[in-house]
Amino acid sequence: MILFTPFVPEINTRLEVGYFCCAVEVIALVTNILAISSSLVRELIFRSKEWFAKTAKKETRPRHLRSRAKGMAMRNRRNRER
Repeated sequence: MILFTPFVPEINTRLEVGYFCCAVEVIALVTNILAISSSLVRELIFRSKEWFAKTAKKETRPRHLRSRAKGMAMRNRRNRER
């Protein structure tokens, strides 16, 4: 902050220091935004892989037919045991 006061007599030097400070702030901001967005993208990829894995395990038959077929399989197994 001292570099922006009359301690530095040349105005051009103050101007260059101001631009340098702005550039440092922009670089810090871009770095933080990239870090946050990369973690969000990684999380999104992980969740989408998890979702696709869950949907791939499901049967293609409708839900009401799946439960009926499951019940019939259990009844057939029980009848074979008798």
